[in-house]
Amino acid sequence: HDIIIPGREKIGDNLLTNPSMEAEIDGDGLPDGWYASGKYNPEGYDIDTASVQLDDSKASSGKRCVRLIKKPKSNSTVSLRQRFNVTPGNTYRMKLKYQTKITSGAPVIIFTKFDKDGVELGHAGSARGLNVTGDKWRTLSADTQVGKDTAQLMVEFLFYDDQASGVAWVDDFTCAKVGK
Repeated sequence: HDIIIPGREKIGDNLLTNPSMEAEIDGDGLPDGWYASGKYNPEGYDIDTASVQLDDSKASSGKRCVRLIKKPKSNSTVSLRQRFNVTPGNTYRMKLKYQTKITSGAPVIIFTKFDKDGVELGHAGSARGLNVTGDKWRTLSADTQVGKDTAQLMVEFLFYDDQASGVAWVDDFTCAKVGK
């Protein structure tokens, strides 16, 4: 029996589209495969799409990243998200590089579960990042195990809560199955 050190397990292929945020062919100003709209539940916050955009001034890798700007506003947040199909029983790890200058609230990554009909089932695993990183890219990761009721997961980077204020940059956002 090999001893598995947490964080050093074998990791499968990345399941996310456009993890480096480089491709933007559809012309919506967001990296292809990603979206910044909808609701953040259970609070019911509206996602402010206009405050998320590609940024060519810095990147962890490649030529660009995504910049998210948040100002305090009731029932509103700023988020970058992507959904993908999963297999019950598996564990998944999301990981990203980020920089932040946040004066209130927090940068958070979180998994949200959906059933086979697309009904949201709630959150499944999260992590809070640093409010101020300086000019260094930091890594943030979280794991979740998928139950039998879950057909899809959504990974998301967001500001929490609706009174959060600041700016964040996100790059190299991956999610993969953990283990064999």
